[in-house]
Amino acid sequence: MTYSKQVENSLNKMMFWKKKYKKDDKKCSVKIYSPIEGEVVQLENVNDEAFSSGILGRGIAIIPNIGKIVSPVNGIISMVFETNHAIAITSNEGIEILIHIGIDTVELKGRGFKSHIKKGDLVKVGQLLMDVDIDFIKSNGYDITSPIVITNDNDSMKITETNANFVRFENEILSLDYDNES
Repeated sequence: MTYSKQVENSLNKMMFWKKKYKKDDKKCSVKIYSPIEGEVVQLENVNDEAFSSGILGRGIAIIPNIGKIVSPVNGIISMVFETNHAIAITSNEGIEILIHIGIDTVELKGRGFKSHIKKGDLVKVGQLLMDVDIDFIKSNGYDITSPIVITNDNDSMKITETNANFVRFENEILSLDYDNES
């Protein structure tokens, strides 16, 4: 990467973190778009207590029908797990989203996952984040149900889930309404 490209990337990241709401912005609304194309599953029906109990946050799960994971928001990659089975994104509005690809897939140690991003990357809605070999994961006995949760939700945040049974990448899956405390 050239020096000028590194400077441009650094400036873009600084501008991202300097973004502030106007003082008169009291109510915030954020839409989360589907990072996965497939069948919608209620979180309480996921075969993993950490997700089904809501301990990791509220959200939904999707059983993927194709092996692509895209960004559900405009924001920054806050973490890519070493085994590539999970991605954390912070939206431009400060919403923290965890995309966990499959159940217990950490045990695959990265096999079946190809990441296209790294921590600190700025991303846009629909941008490819990861390729996933769904057939490989299933053939190794793992559930491909993939939870998408808001990890920094709170009781004052109203989260509305999609009522669709199947979603495509461009579909809204969660709508968040909350008071801005900045």
